[in-house]
Amino acid sequence: MITLFIILILIFISIAIWQMIKIFDLTRALKGEEIDDSQVANDKDNRINARLMLGFLGFIYLITIICVVKYGHFPLITDAASEHGVKNDTLILETLNRRIEQIAQLWMVEAEKTLKDSKYIEAYSLVKYVAEISIQGKKELRRFKSWVILGEGKKYQTAGFVGKAMKKYAEALKMNPDLIHEVKALQYKAGIQMARLANGSVDLITSLGKDNYGEKCYERLTKLGLNL
Repeated sequence: MITLFIILILIFISIAIWQMIKIFDLTRALKGEEIDDSQVANDKDNRINARLMLGFLGFIYLITIICVVKYGHFPLITDAASEHGVKNDTLILETLNRRIEQIAQLWMVEAEKTLKDSKYIEAYSLVKYVAEISIQGKKELRRFKSWVILGEGKKYQTAGFVGKAMKKYAEALKMNPDLIHEVKALQYKAGIQMARLANGSVDLITSLGKDNYGEKCYERLTKLGLNL
């Protein structure tokens, strides 16, 4: 009975609004105002509808914010209403996290390509951005930083500051032990460079190691007059 009563009230309200619109149109006609009965929207109609749409969107956003702030402690917002809702309510967050990880992975691939091109600073900068959104970047920060330091050592060595270059190589190797072969090769070149500059006996501290590569480098540098 209550449902029927509500339906009747809605019907009567609709009829009343329709009659009021008709009366408004008749009043305008009696005043001599031009009435546009065309069903095609003009610029004025478009402007009115656009403003109403923006107003409606603003109202919806405002109500949403008020509901979250004032009623956020109720179920369906922070607590699931059912057992399966625990997973479904966080589905959008899991989807976003997955997408962020995909983007981070693509950036890391690009960083690796940049690193291979010897653009150490650019690669490290890209990894720093990734570290802000993903654990992948945080795990690789130290490794990429070691390549930046290695690049600084190369610049020192090219400029002839072999001592400073050696310190940079040692620092990079301490941060990233995987650079051992790269550092050995650079130390070997530095040893040759120092021997040529000094043209005699020179003391040099290296980390060539005792493997085959290290022993060959050691033998070659000793012949050049270096005290290792």
